Parts: sequence; C-alpha cells; structure tokens
Amino acid sequence: MAGKQILMLVGDFVEDYEVMVPFQGLQM
Repeated sequence: MAGKQILMLVGDFVEDYEVMVPFQGLQM
C-alpha cells in the first residue's frame, strides 16, 4: 500500500534529519 511506503520514507528521512540536526528538531 502507498501508506506503508510513505511511512517508510518519512521514517528514514526523520532518522537522518535527527542525526544531522538533533537540536533543531527538538526546537521545532
């Protein structure tokens, strides 16, 4: 299902984003 693919892509993006800029993620 498309929903599963979207969740997987978002999960990977969030993981990379948190690793790159964890402080900005907490501020948002």
